[in-house]
Amino acid sequence: MGLSKTGENGKDESLTNQHRLRAELVDDVYGLLNGLSNMIDEQSREIEKLTGLSKNQALTIRAVSRSPSASVTELAKSMYLNPATMVRILDRLEEQGIIARIRSKEDRRVVKIGMTDKFSGIEKILRTITHDSLLKCLATTNDNELSDMLGKLQKLSSLFGAAYINHNEIVAQKC
Repeated sequence: MGLSKTGENGKDESLTNQHRLRAELVDDVYGLLNGLSNMIDEQSREIEKLTGLSKNQALTIRAVSRSPSASVTELAKSMYLNPATMVRILDRLEEQGIIARIRSKEDRRVVKIGMTDKFSGIEKILRTITHDSLLKCLATTNDNELSDMLGKLQKLSSLFGAAYINHNEIVAQKC
């Protein structure tokens, strides 16, 4: 272990340097996330030009295609959205004839999402755009690297989800 020195103000300089280094690393992570967010926004604008769908509408279509038997609440949770927001997105998609809501015969409170013919065409366009562009980006990675990236993104998503929940609890307590 290295020796730590006490600075003029009585603080441990190695701790101060560790905090500074951590702050720089956090800034770098934030910068990269901001850059990724901008790239995703750019792709979303392209998708909107081609399909007329917002980013959340496009993501909802992809989520429904991956989990066709999911309930509205399950879809919202999988996309980190408030269920009320998900309902508004589904309302717009239903108005456009892209999805149809199907009530469960066993429990009328349960609503599943049905895929229309229009859904299938749009989903194919979305899959092609997003999948092809991601394949190009990841062409130089091997399966181990891709798996490692996925694990780190899942961890980051989990951390952000926890922080988001904590932030909402703090805001609710102050109101």
